[in-house]
Amino acid sequence: MSELSALTQQAKQLKQQNRYEEAIALYKQACLISPQNPVTEHNLAAAYGDADLLHDARYHARMALQLGSTYAATWLVLARAEQGLQHFGAAEQAYRKVLAIDPTQAEAQLELAQLVWMQSANIQEAVATLISTIKQHPDNPVLRLTLARVFEGAGDVAVGYKVLADTLLFMEDEVLLSTAAHLALDNGDYEQALLHAERAFAFAPEYAPALMAYCYALMANEQAAQALPVIDSYLQQQPDDQLALAVQATALRLCGDERYQDLCNYKSMVQAYSLQTPQGWSSLPDYLTELKQAVRQHHHFKAHPFGQSVRHGSQQPSLLRFKDPAIQAFPQAIAPAIEQYLQHIGTDKQHPLSRRNQQDWQFNGIWSVLLKSQGFHSNHVHSKGWISSACYLELPNTVKQGNVDGWLKFGEPGLATQPKLAVERYVKPEVGQLVLFPSYFWHGTVPFSSSDSRMTIAFDLVPKSSCC
Repeated sequence: MSELSALTQQAKQLKQQNRYEEAIALYKQACLISPQNPVTEHNLAAAYGDADLLHDARYHARMALQLGSTYAATWLVLARAEQGLQHFGAAEQAYRKVLAIDPTQAEAQLELAQLVWMQSANIQEAVATLISTIKQHPDNPVLRLTLARVFEGAGDVAVGYKVLADTLLFMEDEVLLSTAAHLALDNGDYEQALLHAERAFAFAPEYAPALMAYCYALMANEQAAQALPVIDSYLQQQPDDQLALAVQATALRLCGDERYQDLCNYKSMVQAYSLQTPQGWSSLPDYLTELKQAVRQHHHFKAHPFGQSVRHGSQQPSLLRFKDPAIQAFPQAIAPAIEQYLQHIGTDKQHPLSRRNQQDWQFNGIWSVLLKSQGFHSNHVHSKGWISSACYLELPNTVKQGNVDGWLKFGEPGLATQPKLAVERYVKPEVGQLVLFPSYFWHGTVPFSSSDSRMTIAFDLVPKSSCC
């Protein structure tokens, strides 16, 4: 194996382990060994993109293209970097370059549709390119699955389900079937959802989405007792899967199993704290004013992204990529609260929350959400987190009134159950407040009606020793 091949292989392995800094260093060496090589430039650009170093990703993607790269993947790296840098016109052009090379590239189709949707809030504009491509490739199931996910993400579940139902007439696999099961559940067709889920689980019992779809469908059809051993067995192999813990909790609650109360002690495990004033600001109100202004200027979209809980609002991912002083000081403002929470939950080795507590932490995502009138978060969990959060920067006046409009809620599942399960705890938001809770808790917010907005920062934490 040549030195260049060895470096590239080692860097690829490091990147797969999320050791981006080390991978980037090796890819740089590869560029020195083989200058003017579009492949080495592409690899470096992709590594910078994965590390969320978007200026560098854009620079090296452009270099790869100048050196003659004809790969759709290079344009995809550039598109993602441009979008992350909020150059939306350039991002759209780059996505279309990807699709000019390979129109069946499903990731680019999905991301282009999402970008158009978030800017326009117009589903017909969002799906136009994808539908045109499907007409040229009518038997491509991945494109059809992508179209269904776009409709689902934009809130038109019925159309998304019809797309998949039509696809299943000529093609079946565990991915199509498990997605169809979820959409059928959201569309209120519980019996059909169970049929899809049973077939998906039979196709691939080790495929986690099929297993989850099967458990969801069982609980929607009053068969939680059958779902419980399935999810218990899965958790023996994947004990930190937060979605699986949420599904287990739901099944335990439906079965009246006493383990539920230990798993979901909302009174103890949901805690609220005040932010600490970071260095450089004279008071917390001064800091919050500057933080709110800094965060708000990065909200440019009209509509929510796909696959997220936000409805009637926008979401800005990767907040710490922005260099505003107030945003960069946010980790300092929340650190004391996090340390208090870790002390509070303890280190019980038998509990899925506290057994991971090594008194250290790192971010596994940090973002901001801006909700408008009628906005809310649908009930959800954070499948790749450990501890999740909500920090309030701006609240509508209705939050201060006697109802629960705009409040945070816990315990109401984001899946259909028979019988239906109610909210078990509400938390009234306060500006400058940070709420921390286990990532496997079902949580959402109550819609509000107001001319004011509701703006938050949220993040997931994982133990520093974890690979995320």
